[in-house]
Amino acid sequence: MTWRKRRWWALSWALWALLGFCLYRELPRDVGLKLCSLALKADERPLGFVGDELVVSMNRSSDPLDQHLRRLRIWNARTGWLITEVGPFLLGRGFESDRTYMSLEHGYVVAPPPLTDARFGTCTVCDLRTGAHALLPNGLARVLGFHPVRPLVALATTSDPDVPSRVAIVDLRARTTLGGWSSPSAPSRERESIAAAFFLHDADELLLMLKSSGDKHRIVRCRWDGDLLPGSIDLGEGYYHFERPHGDHMIAIATDYDGEHRSRLEVRNWRTGQRVFATDVWNDHLHPDYFDWIGPPAALADDGRSIFARGHGLVSLPGKGLLRDAVKGFETRRMGVKANAFWTEEHWGALIGNFDAPRYMTLAQRSMRDGSLIVRLVPGIEPDVFSEHFDLTATWKGDVFEWPPLVNWPLLLLCQAVLALPLVLLWALRRGRREGDQLLASASP
Repeated sequence: MTWRKRRWWALSWALWALLGFCLYRELPRDVGLKLCSLALKADERPLGFVGDELVVSMNRSSDPLDQHLRRLRIWNARTGWLITEVGPFLLGRGFESDRTYMSLEHGYVVAPPPLTDARFGTCTVCDLRTGAHALLPNGLARVLGFHPVRPLVALATTSDPDVPSRVAIVDLRARTTLGGWSSPSAPSRERESIAAAFFLHDADELLLMLKSSGDKHRIVRCRWDGDLLPGSIDLGEGYYHFERPHGDHMIAIATDYDGEHRSRLEVRNWRTGQRVFATDVWNDHLHPDYFDWIGPPAALADDGRSIFARGHGLVSLPGKGLLRDAVKGFETRRMGVKANAFWTEEHWGALIGNFDAPRYMTLAQRSMRDGSLIVRLVPGIEPDVFSEHFDLTATWKGDVFEWPPLVNWPLLLLCQAVLALPLVLLWALRRGRREGDQLLASASP
């Protein structure tokens, strides 16, 4: 009987410890120590970190005649001191986001030449760590994309049909050309232009999106020495924007249709061309300002196995179903896809009725892989960008905090004390009863 009671008590306290571990994971946390506040202007916000020490912010020109001019300011992330200001750069053309021209992972921004010199102009590279400027090879006026690991950029000629299409791979440190691809000689009406190009992470190859007459697109793979690999994937007509591949999947956006100012956002397998996901998006959500300041309408996980899209939640790819949707009335989906995670607002007052107060709201960061909780924060602080090793974060207002967030130990201990109270009372009751029985037994003749 004694061993049975001990096992029961051991099981009860083991359950109490398990609940404590769950509370440690689920309870909202406070953002870490505030290091500084950046003196940002009204139309300025942080873009991200260069390494772990520098914060880069962007300031847009208020002059309507120079609405594409951008100035970047570099700050010390721990002291908030302004180090330098670079620019102005001519960015934000057409559909392309300002981030098309920046690689904060490598610490460079590549600015295209003025529109009047776009046909034979030269891009300029700026080192954000030192503020130094340099010219890149001549005749390459378009910035297509950066290598995800190495300090390389893919540049191309303009989309002018009278100019032969050419893409070059340029080393940003040495300012030298490592390779590239040129279109074969053909009449201008039959010549293919380069719609987009992306580096493949695991091979010295480029993924080229070629556009021919009739607005038709196809995907080809090209080695850095200029040799095309056999086979191509036909995508069809109407595409005008492509996102960098993640895993085997990539996002492609087609032109609006039905006269309702909407576009078709698709996820394609770039190896086979198979469409694995599609949804409609309003064109207003595809504007570069919306991309840069609010976020894209959809984003792929780093491994390409899931996508988080507005109106759909987190969806597994290819077409395996919904991984996580928002709880109606309680949870509000937010994009803010950073560090392979997305954010949701949780309205706890909605669980007990129509009682939605900001003090009863939390911000949850969830994994892009399966929707599981990573961390839950108290309201008031919204992390926007993270440093290279995820030990610092900055909000859109320019406040810099240490990361990861701190455990709310007083709240955790209070919850554990409340959970332990029934066990303690039961133990005290049984002990008091046992001592009473012993006292009665000793007093009886």
